Amino acid sequence: MKNIFCGLTILAAMLIAAPTHASIIDTTTTWNGSDAVAPFGEPDRATYGQTFSVGSDNTLDSFAFWLDDLNGPVFSVNFATYVMAWDGTKATGPVLYSSSMTTTTNNGGQDGMERLDFSTGGLSLTSGDTYVAFMSASNFFNMEPGTAAAGFLDADVYADGEFVFLNNGDDSSEWTTEDWETSVVPGGDLAFVANFSNDNNSGAVPEPTSMLIWGAGIGLALTVRRRNRRA
Repeated sequence: MKNIFCGLTILAAMLIAAPTHASIIDTTTTWNGSDAVAPFGEPDRATYGQTFSVGSDNTLDSFAFWLDDLNGPVFSVNFATYVMAWDGTKATGPVLYSSSMTTTTNNGGQDGMERLDFSTGGLSLTSGDTYVAFMSASNFFNMEPGTAAAGFLDADVYADGEFVFLNNGDDSSEWTTEDWETSVVPGGDLAFVANFSNDNNSGAVPEPTSMLIWGAGIGLALTVRRRNRRA
């Protein structure tokens, strides 16, 4: 009897504590899987990014870009991805997320676009603010030029952000000191997916379904207890 009650209690607690919201930014719903913008990488146009606005689901869990080597596997691109606040023209403040170095692995257009996913581990952002998720080769120049094309849509698919880039070479300090450029197509977007959740449930009132399950669990436990007593 005790085990049944404990099990139901744990189940109800899990349902109450689970994130109650989830949202996705996905610019690829109308993308044909091959349209791209280039060149990204070494030696010059080292930084490509997508700006985005944060809604009520303010924990960024993961995001993805698409890349295709332009020079084959011999001249792949070494880069990392980052998330920073965006002031309207450039990145600002500290780096909020940084991935480890990533190297493109597809074969110069023969293998098509490569989806590259990055998990942030749960990055808390501020609802209503704008940020930029970007990839940059600036910190990984190795004197072996390599470039890639990034998946791109030449339309305003995502109204709350756009594709931005910076010809900053190996100088990552320019992320926050120089104005970034935008696509010649107003509102163009990178092929970009970002997954958000909301894990802030402190003091939250259980949802009706959770409350019903909780109540049913207690009711079942009491019923079994009463039956045991009668026996």
